[in-house]
Amino acid sequence: MDRALVPSRLDVNRNSSNAERKFKHWLATFKYFLAALPQENCNKLSVLINFISPDISEYVSDCGNYEEACLKPKKRDIRTTASIATRRQQPGESLDEYLRALRVLSKDCNFRDVSAAIYANESIRDAFIAGIQSHTICQRLLENKTLDLDTMFDQA
Repeated sequence: MDRALVPSRLDVNRNSSNAERKFKHWLATFKYFLAALPQENCNKLSVLINFISPDISEYVSDCGNYEEACLKPKKRDIRTTASIATRRQQPGESLDEYLRALRVLSKDCNFRDVSAAIYANESIRDAFIAGIQSHTICQRLLENKTLDLDTMFDQA
């Protein structure tokens, strides 16, 4: 096999503003690499996992096959929605760059259609977590994958 086709290991910070662009490029090079491999008995999912970092592999660890891993929906948890609420414009960051960073963060949230009441409760929950003074309580709340307003208050 031509050594030039072997992709580098994917290790991208999902919160960086260029993560999506880097991933798309990496995926294209990985697909060229897969096409060059002997297809008989080729376990594409195993090959994929071999070329991604442990941090990235957590998103595909429960997938049954390669296609599912590539199409895996984004997980939505408290951290991803709170990351938008707590993201602040960085020194030297233009308004355009700041807005782009917020849009990148929003892609991890897997937003869905909800009622006004659910939207209000989720907004209150996120504002509560972002504004709470106790770092310990904030961290404890962010450890949850999902959290409704009443449960959040009970845990706080």
